Formats: sequence, structure tokens, C-alpha cells
Amino acid sequence: MHKKITREVINHLLPWQKKILRASGAELVGESSGLPDKYFDVDSGGYQQARPFAFFTQKVQFHYIPNTPVENRYKYWRVVENKLGEPVKLSRFRYNRLDPAWKHLSQGFRFYLTQATARLKEGRITDFAGYLGSLLHILQDATCYLHSLEGIDGTDILILDRLLVSGEEDFSRWPSYLLRESPEGEVRLLTPQVVGTSIPEASFLLYSRLWQDVSANRRLLLPLYLALINSDGSKIHQIRSEMLSRAGQLCLDVTHTVFGIAFERWSRSELNALEMVYLSDLKAIREPLGLSEPYRFITFLQDASLNQKMQTCPLSLYLEEKPGQWRKRVFKKGLGTGSHYHYCLAYEIPAGVYRSFSGAVGLHADLGRGGNINVSIRLNRKSVFRERFTDRYPGKRFWIDLESGGLLELVVTSDSGMRNARNNVVWADLVLTKNNV
Repeated sequence: MHKKITREVINHLLPWQKKILRASGAELVGESSGLPDKYFDVDSGGYQQARPFAFFTQKVQFHYIPNTPVENRYKYWRVVENKLGEPVKLSRFRYNRLDPAWKHLSQGFRFYLTQATARLKEGRITDFAGYLGSLLHILQDATCYLHSLEGIDGTDILILDRLLVSGEEDFSRWPSYLLRESPEGEVRLLTPQVVGTSIPEASFLLYSRLWQDVSANRRLLLPLYLALINSDGSKIHQIRSEMLSRAGQLCLDVTHTVFGIAFERWSRSELNALEMVYLSDLKAIREPLGLSEPYRFITFLQDASLNQKMQTCPLSLYLEEKPGQWRKRVFKKGLGTGSHYHYCLAYEIPAGVYRSFSGAVGLHADLGRGGNINVSIRLNRKSVFRERFTDRYPGKRFWIDLESGGLLELVVTSDSGMRNARNNVVWADLVLTKNNV
């Protein structure tokens, strides 16, 4: 699988990139795409080949991604008492930890993108191939077959056995056997697009891109398993091709990005696409799980709100256009959420990449009547925006200087916890504007 995907990635590079790489370099990248697995080959010399290109975070090889811990996002609340010993509110226990998958991936991405870019720029193609091939292998593992169950919002690779098999004696029909890595299927790729124009930007955006691709391929596993046990050949081919193509496009875009950063060469359309990024399209590195109705088990929606009938509706806010003059605004982009005593969406913004963070926040114009919430935005643990929203003051725009980067936290608190279903919160037009200096 790895050589097949990597070969197609090289074949779909732009002509100027192929000219730099040449045939010998392309072959080296293909051979290097197996290095992370060779690291464990201590008997036949594979370890010696792989060790120079291996990277470790917290003494763990950058290869298989740690799973996001789910329990801390909805379990383990404790009761906070007042001086008389009466319960006054609930407080989440151990909620402030950042996703270990983010820590692992952000450090690994920065290492491999930095090394591959520098070696390519220096013309050291053998070393470039080692670093790039290793990174492509890791991305392919993360997005394909059983390993797509792991990592961001992930679990262990045997979960489907526990869910789908009950006393099955034919072990050849177990999901963990049938969903093993396979090179079968087509790899269909489109014109590459740059992920970022600097190492910090590319590493930041690549995390969310990987999450999107892993999530999409993860959803293919059950249909693929059913097609395999039913011997549906055309369906098997279709699903495998979709999975390999998505993994391949990710690897192609990453390779294209390495070339772009090394030689500062991008198209105008690529630069324009990165000028403005919607935060609502990105994966938070800390987020809750389970909020007030109707978001009890959904938590938040992307680009829509949810009513009490579990139907989606447009994001909308009443905003004060002039003193005392409020106007209903409808938004295409943003997040619709419920509330709790406390929730936080956190993002680690790279320094010097984005000039500002802007948007609007408050109670939904129709669904939030009767709500009562406190909203704050924090940058590096310091409050940069704070407001209380009720029917009398339902929404507000904000603009925050973001050039310093750091930990950006969107925080909502409510005295009613999950009890007030009218705490229908809207985060609208959350825009990161790039710093072009």
C-alpha cells in the first residue's frame, strides 16, 4: 500500500518539482516510505536504515498517533459546595488537558517538514527522501484501514471485533482480519494544493486536514467490512479506492507544500486560499463532549444551529449595528452549541502567522431567547474579550490581535449548567486573517 500511494504521489507532482527530484530521487522517496516500519527490524539491518530519520516525542516514536482521551470530556464532574456545605455547582475534573494527539502530531509535523524542506533546498536528495518518505508513511497509516480507528477522536484497532463479533468461530471473518492493510484499489489524485507557506502554518493546518481525512476514511470501515463478508467485489473496490485516494491526496498536498516552502513557489490562487481561515473548519485541541439540550449528545454543529426538534437551522444573532439599534444577522459559517457550567474550545495558534481573530458571538436570535450565558475569549490564559449575554444584550462582534499566537480559548459558562435549553449559543464568522508581513 505504501509504495503504491507514494508512487502515485510522485507521478502527480508538478513538472518543475519532478525536474528537481529526477528519477533517482523519486525512487528513493518510494523506498523510504517503508522506513517507520523498518525501525523495529533489529535483526536484518532495517533499524540502521530507519534510525537516522526517526523522531520521538516523549520517548515515543512518531508513527502511530496517540488516541484522544474521551472520558475527561464528559465524565468526572465533582460537586462544589459553599461555606455551609450546600452544593452550588458542578466542576469538571481534569478538563484542562490538551489533546495528546495534537502534542504528538504538531511536534512530529514540524520536525519532518523542517527536515525535508531543508534537505531539499540543500539538494541532499537522499536525506530529503528519507524524511519525506517517513512522513508519508505515517500519514498513510493514520488514514487507512485499521489504523484510521486510532489517533484524533480515536480508539483501539480491535473495537470493531468487540462490537460486531459474538462467539464467531470463523476468525477469518473478524473485522481485525478483514480490514488489514491492502494495496487493492485505485489511487486517483487531483492537482496538488499547498497546505501552508511556512512550517508553522503548514503544521497548524495539517492537523485539521488530517483529522478530516481520518474521520472520512474511518466512516468507510463498517461499509467495507460488510462488503467484504458479503463478497461484494465492486463495492469493495469502490471503498478501497476512495480510502487510498483520500490518503494519497493528503500525501500529495504535503509533498507539494514541502517543495513550495523550500523554493518559495506557490500559485496566486493558493496564496489567496490561505489569506483567511475559518476557525470553525479547524479541529480544536480541547473541546467538551455533551452540552445542554438539544446538543446533549451532539455538543456542537458546524455551520448550523439545532432546534428542540433536532432540526438544523441557520446560525443567527441580534447585533447592535448602532447604539440602541439591533439587527438580526444570519451567518453561513460558524458553530452552534449548547452550554454547561463551563466549556472551552481551545486552539494553539502559531506565532506570526495570523494578524487577527474576529467574529461574533451570543445567543441564537430565535432559539436563544430566555438564555443567560457568560462568554470569554482568552489568549495565553489572559482574557481579551468578556461579555454576558441575555435577551437584553444578545450578541456582540469582536476583533482580537493574534500576531503573538499562543493558546486561544473560547469559553462559555452558565449558572444553570445543562438545564437551560435556551442557552443556544452561536459563534459566527470566526475568521483567522493571515499576517502578510
